Amino acid sequence: MNSVKKQTLIPALAVLAALLLGACQGGSVDAVKVGDRSISRTGLSQLTVGIVDDDNPLPGAASGDTTRQIATQLVFTFAQAQYLESLGVVMSQGARNDLENQVAQNVILSTVDPTALDAVVTGQWIQEQQLELLQTQEAAQGISEIFRRDVEVDSRIGVWVADQTAVIPNGAADQSNG
Repeated sequence: MNSVKKQTLIPALAVLAALLLGACQGGSVDAVKVGDRSISRTGLSQLTVGIVDDDNPLPGAASGDTTRQIATQLVFTFAQAQYLESLGVVMSQGARNDLENQVAQNVILSTVDPTALDAVVTGQWIQEQQLELLQTQEAAQGISEIFRRDVEVDSRIGVWVADQTAVIPNGAADQSNG
């Protein structure tokens, strides 16, 4: 009878451990956050899947450098969106729906992390609709201020350095300052 309980208990504990580990490393943790916009680690991972570069010749998982480059681009996208919102320029629900429909032509939306979808839609909206508002001295100053005060990056990805306007490897900021 005791061995039956052990046989039942061990798989249950394994499942519980897997769930706890998944919760600790889950997608709900922000990989990049700028103001009230963020992308989860799962979302960032979805954006990097299949990227091929010199450091990563096989599709499926991006190198650390590629992940940091994408994180840097997301910081720019989110900061631009935050700046535009501070001017009262926001994406309409109709524009969002149109852009989501464009994305849906290439992927099944139900498989995409909502934060990844938001990042892609926001980036497309900025590129297609609002670029001229971002090409002023006031915009450069406003976005620089956002870079200095409102950016958070998961330390497992790297560290945001506002003066370099980049996500860099942990420890590299200390070396560049020393």
